[in-house]
Amino acid sequence: MAKMLIGAAGSGGSGTVNTDGVTIQGNGSVATPIALLDAITDGVTLQGAGISSSKLALKAVQTNSGLTGTGAVGSPLGLTPSNFYSIGSFGGGPTQAVTANTLVICGVVIPLAVVFSNFTFWLAAGDASHDSDIGIYTPAGALLANLGAQLLTGTGAPQTIATLQSGVVIQPGKYLVAWTSAASTLSLYTDAQTNAPWCWFSSASYGTSVGGACPASITAPAQSIARGGPLPWLGLS
Repeated sequence: MAKMLIGAAGSGGSGTVNTDGVTIQGNGSVATPIALLDAITDGVTLQGAGISSSKLALKAVQTNSGLTGTGAVGSPLGLTPSNFYSIGSFGGGPTQAVTANTLVICGVVIPLAVVFSNFTFWLAAGDASHDSDIGIYTPAGALLANLGAQLLTGTGAPQTIATLQSGVVIQPGKYLVAWTSAASTLSLYTDAQTNAPWCWFSSASYGTSVGGACPASITAPAQSIARGGPLPWLGLS
């Protein structure tokens, strides 16, 4: 126990002050112990054993994909998703047709958060007799959004069609763009391989589909980097 000498009040003498690190006890003019505050922390709260009897809670921020705070910040801390993103670019030349009841897929990287309810695309050849579909999958093969099996026609200009899923939000990362048809007529404009970025996977005939609809899930492809193609021009909005 450490000791120190102080002058006693009203006298020329001195008193001894003893401290054990928690209290100061004086045998001079100070008649009662003076408690020091003892703050204990378990990493979440500050607990005071002295004059403060209540807990001083630290604000805990727990995050999910949207960076949602459960502490002082009650709203998501994430950036506002963009309401438009363009996959690929329209060169007006290369096209990619489907093989009936299979999928054309291309692995892309989307570098920002996007919220969308529509696909914009340009058909090189439509099909007025057989249902077709366009969709986006996770790298694990789960369908995120698609148009639904329908007749896709019209080749003179880009067209925008609402997806079955509204207000889809995707975070930056890897995705698979796919399209399919019940016949082998449908064709989309794609990037030229000389201008297109690298894809983390691509196939002109992958898996199987039924009735011209993108299946709810596909087998997750292993990464196999390829240049360009079949990378479609696809707008998300």
